[in-house]
Amino acid sequence: MALSKIDISKAGVTGTLPVANGGTALTSGFANGVTEADQWRITSNFTSGTGQEALTANWERDDQGAFDKLGTGMTESSGIFSFPSTGYWLIMGTTTHYKSAGYEYATAYLQATVNNSSYVDVAASANGSAGTGNGYSSSSFQFTFDVENTTNCKVKFIVQSSVSDIIYMGSTDVNWTWFNFTKLGNT
Repeated sequence: MALSKIDISKAGVTGTLPVANGGTALTSGFANGVTEADQWRITSNFTSGTGQEALTANWERDDQGAFDKLGTGMTESSGIFSFPSTGYWLIMGTTTHYKSAGYEYATAYLQATVNNSSYVDVAASANGSAGTGNGYSSSSFQFTFDVENTTNCKVKFIVQSSVSDIIYMGSTDVNWTWFNFTKLGNT
């Protein structure tokens, strides 16, 4: 059965056809599009102990030819990430990890502060490997942070392992353990 054109003049429709938001679908009601986006990763492997540990070193902005930050971009100091502007920020992160023998769990946490001092867990994800050979897995999370003050609102990446010597993978060429930051709109 072939599809045929519909003649709307014969269907009794008069006037103009409605468009979402009164004809301003892609401008009205939105925050004028995404104005900030940034992507960071660790550049070398991190070997865990046990307990919670912050990833404080070897961070870089993705510098491959396919990416360039949009807007001002995040700033990083010893694993603490600061925001360039207030607003609602979507933060996504992933760790990729392995060990030469099975392990119970490896957890990725996003910690945030609203007073530039006390950090709390705001997102987490865990995965593990029960095998006896090389165990590879990854953990991902996301969180929307209402950044009301760029001096006091910050985040950091925490890992926690059930055993020591789990390797959290890093690379200067590939996003193995990484953060994405996207400003969704104003507060």
